Amino acid sequence: MNENCKLILGDCLEKMREMPDNSVDLVITDPPYNINYCSNSGSLKYKRRNLHNEEWDTFNKWKEFFEIIDKKMKENSHLYLFCSWKNYSEIFNIKKPKNVIVWIKGIFGMGDLTSWGSSHEFVLFYEKGKRKIKRQQNWIKYEGITSFSETRNPTFAFEHPTTKPIGLMEIFINKSSKKNDVILDPFMGSGTTGVAALKLQRKFIGIEINKEYFEIAKKRIGEWQNQTRLF
Repeated sequence: MNENCKLILGDCLEKMREMPDNSVDLVITDPPYNINYCSNSGSLKYKRRNLHNEEWDTFNKWKEFFEIIDKKMKENSHLYLFCSWKNYSEIFNIKKPKNVIVWIKGIFGMGDLTSWGSSHEFVLFYEKGKRKIKRQQNWIKYEGITSFSETRNPTFAFEHPTTKPIGLMEIFINKSSKKNDVILDPFMGSGTTGVAALKLQRKFIGIEINKEYFEIAKKRIGEWQNQTRLF
């Protein structure tokens, strides 16, 4: 890692408190929500581990998260928060988003014999102040809806159950930040946001409590930096 990338192992609420106020230009994150996730496709078998403590889905934890993150974000900055339809009302009732982006994955999720699989995910969009969103063609075809096929890095494809496409993160980073801005991901996972941020010449801070996923992100981001040598 270097001065443009800081990876932190630990609980995001504790670690974010240690950060300077008004120091982050953009937040993009995908919280775990403590939902058990199972997949059984061919030889692939894994169960999502509990990435954070059992209390993370409580009202007080989310209230504390938004209070801390608001202090760390600069004036005129954005927050993108991934969630499923199952968690939408819970988060909405704690802090109402400015808008809700529907990510059309281009694939169907794993359903079962009694239910449909999901082919979309919500991204809650928050703003602090009034930062303008960059408008470019072919990024969002309709207001609040973006289509982006879900593809996974073959090396890290199944080492984390909810890995997001790098290209999707690039869309949000390009629309809500500029070169050398600081991007924060408090639930870093396997480091997709970090790769996208560094690729677009932003600075990145990633926080992850799970040691195994932290090491995956560290390796992934380090390999990308070694390949590109941009910084």
